[in-house]
Order: sequence, then C-alpha cells, then structure tokens
Amino acid sequence: MAYFHNNKEAYFAIRERINALVLVEGEADYGNFIRTLNAVVAKYTAILNSRLGKRGKKETENTQNNGGSV
Repeated sequence: MAYFHNNKEAYFAIRERINALVLVEGEADYGNFIRTLNAVVAKYTAILNSRLGKRGKKETENTQNNGGSV
C-alpha cells in the first residue's frame, strides 16, 4: 500500500505544479502535456475498473473526483 501512496503523492505534486505553471504562464505551453497525462490517467482508471469490477469502480470514481485531471 505504501507504493500506491507514494505514487498518489507524486501525481498530486505533478498536478499542482502544472496547474500553477498554467496559471502563471498560460495553457499554450502545457496543453499537450495536460491532454496526454489525462489520457494516461483515463487509461489506467479504465484498467482498474475492469480488474476490480463493480466494487472497485466506486473507489476509482471517487479517486477521479477527488484527484481529477490536471
């Protein structure tokens, strides 16, 4: 579980930094990165949903709502 926690912290740190840079410098420089990262998150969320079934779907939906996209 520590592995998941470290990855979650790293994701939130990246997300915070990118959001701050977008606010300061504008989205033009970061738009492609944001779209790519959101696609990767969506891909792995779909994989988790299929592996965990209905029980896990609520957990990943909550993660998406709380974690959201970049």
